[in-house]
Amino acid sequence: MTWTAYSSAVTLIAGTSLNGLTNGSWATGAEVNNGTDRNELMDVAVRLDSAITPSGNAARIDVYLIPDTSPGGTAAYATSNADVSADTPAQYKVGEIPGMAIASGFRYGLLAGVIIPPGKFKIQIENNMGASFPSNNNNACEGFKYGPA
Repeated sequence: MTWTAYSSAVTLIAGTSLNGLTNGSWATGAEVNNGTDRNELMDVAVRLDSAITPSGNAARIDVYLIPDTSPGGTAAYATSNADVSADTPAQYKVGEIPGMAIASGFRYGLLAGVIIPPGKFKIQIENNMGASFPSNNNNACEGFKYGPA
């Protein structure tokens, strides 16, 4: 089996939404429509403008895929930190980006091979790194879609 090349990068969560994201807080991205190209997989990358120092052995960024619950209609996605955790059941968690304790700190992480639906969805992340993200991020959380050729 061979794989297609990455499609162009999709901004899942804008850098400004990651600005100063505190430990235990959530950020939800814009809707992604996979209804036309219908890729099967996506790699999710988080890039920060400057390094943070993860704290604890379980430091990580949790990644959730929130599907469109009303295909063909208007989905009701959680959009604010006040309602995100209550509206995101654990079954939507698709993986973790580990926050390895390295001397230079954490700036970049990748969750590879996330299975994506053939319609609309959003990506949501939870900062569980034990430290806040930098206050100014020009980079973002991006997705790179692909599938079997």
